Amino acid sequence: MAYFARSLTDSSMHGEAMEKFKQALKIDSKLPMAYTGMGLLYFQKRMIPRAKSYFLKALQLNPNDLLANELLGNILLVDEKQPEEALNYFQKIIEISPNYPDAYYYIGSSYYDLEKYPEAITALNKIMELDSFGLTQGYYAPVLLGDIYLKEKKYPEAISAYEKALKINPQNSYAKYKLEKAKKPPKEK
Repeated sequence: MAYFARSLTDSSMHGEAMEKFKQALKIDSKLPMAYTGMGLLYFQKRMIPRAKSYFLKALQLNPNDLLANELLGNILLVDEKQPEEALNYFQKIIEISPNYPDAYYYIGSSYYDLEKYPEAITALNKIMELDSFGLTQGYYAPVLLGDIYLKEKKYPEAISAYEKALKINPQNSYAKYKLEKAKKPPKEK
């Protein structure tokens, strides 16, 4: 994993990390961390089918692998547009680690895609509680929350959410645009 971490800032280390994971699997073909590592490398290269197969193998060996659960869920949610399936992996993370903030963001995103807005709001509020400074996925949570409130025509709540997003990132042009939209809602007919 150290080689993978170095490959994030030094692309020449990518091949070295791949080789180390392959060596680890030759020594022990049931080493879940090595499968997760291979999945990470392919995920980083956006080779999604390969990444997915490695994450599935890692979870077969260790169902409690947080990283494999998160990234497999991410693939299902973002790349394969299967929010219902993705939700299972994100909820598994919460079972394992109830205070892991990013899982709540992904749960909220899954519910958003499923148009289950009350559930999405609950999850997004939870991540904003756990990651109030927006250091991880909490960075995106207030914007998604604002988008839900805007869809529901709850303009004061939308304004509040977009203002929170702008406290985290004052340069967020999307949040600025949506804030203005929430402040000037269309007239009801």
